[in-house]
Amino acid sequence: MRKWGGDSFLNLYRINAFIEQGRFKECEPVLELMVKNFPELEESYWCQVQYGLANTDYDYVAERLSFIAEKFELEIDLDVDESYQEFADSEIGQSWKKKHAVWLRKLNQQNSGTPTPHRQRKE
Repeated sequence: MRKWGGDSFLNLYRINAFIEQGRFKECEPVLELMVKNFPELEESYWCQVQYGLANTDYDYVAERLSFIAEKFELEIDLDVDESYQEFADSEIGQSWKKKHAVWLRKLNQQNSGTPTPHRQRKE
């Protein structure tokens, strides 16, 4: 197995390149390394979401979106980026949106504030 270095931003590029090329098995160890070594780097978790979307593993996508929303207290709007469309339209995606809405209401009640809206960057 290849050893990956600690350059977090280079690893993000590697992950995105592997996903684009469909090289999912090569992507997995880099994803694991990123979240292990840089647990506060939000982009690492978004790469996991992109990985799940590319694999159409919607259970994984839903779990990662929930994790990101809770860890970073984000309001996640799936309508911002068309790459989420198939997930959002799926049964799992619809269920996740309902659960996320409930979570947002609870968060707002607890914090008397508003979570940070998440806006996907367009490339």
